[in-house]
Amino acid sequence: MLMRKFLVGLLFAAGLMACASAPEVEPAPARAEAAELEQNFYQRMTDLHASAESGDVSSRQQYIDRVMSNMADSNAPMLFAAAQFALQQQALEDAAFLFYAGRLRVAADRYSYELKDPQIDNILKNMAANLGSQINPLIMQRPGAYAAVVSRLYGWDMARADAYNPGWSGAMRVSAEQQNQYAAELKAIALSEMDALVFLLNIPAYYQAFVTVQSYNRLSEQDRVIQENIDIVQAAMKTMSEIEEREGVYVFSQVPRPQ
Repeated sequence: MLMRKFLVGLLFAAGLMACASAPEVEPAPARAEAAELEQNFYQRMTDLHASAESGDVSSRQQYIDRVMSNMADSNAPMLFAAAQFALQQQALEDAAFLFYAGRLRVAADRYSYELKDPQIDNILKNMAANLGSQINPLIMQRPGAYAAVVSRLYGWDMARADAYNPGWSGAMRVSAEQQNQYAAELKAIALSEMDALVFLLNIPAYYQAFVTVQSYNRLSEQDRVIQENIDIVQAAMKTMSEIEEREGVYVFSQVPRPQ
């Protein structure tokens, strides 16, 4: 059964990324040259990432551009790294697109490839939570920009390059057909949920309530326990719940179960 919760996160540490070696699948002779080219690509991107991490603005933009123009080669760690660099470059829509693409990519890859190190899942989740906490509040408070990102995700082909490397060492454990089917189902579910939020954020009362909740979430722990603030956020959440129920579109509310 397809899981509705995405396994998300960032995995760029050199010791875990394993881009110096391909996943544990022996390439067929016809793919040997392609595999070599792919590994050269990953090595170049690793080097460029190091320059971008050092604060070189030109390298950041080069990294973003190369990932965007090589989406079939780019694994989740690379997509998330590009998202972080795009955020630093104040390119919010690009950052959000790359982040959400990375979430989809890592979930599909966790299904498709063996993962021998149990610690990687925790690293993926923890690092993605950090990136998501930066991007989600910014993009979701801009309904037009959020809708544009969703549109870009619809147009993104999740197909992988022949010698694709997921970012960790692990053999492919499903057929290419199963891999593509799972990715398509995963993307359809994600975009359906994102479409629902696009719809709701374009309702003025819902949007205002949503912004109020986001503002509350940014308060300090001391301010969150002030009764006035609690009353305000509870009223906003009630408004969101009532609108979701009225429209029959559920994102943050509990979906009613049939009696």
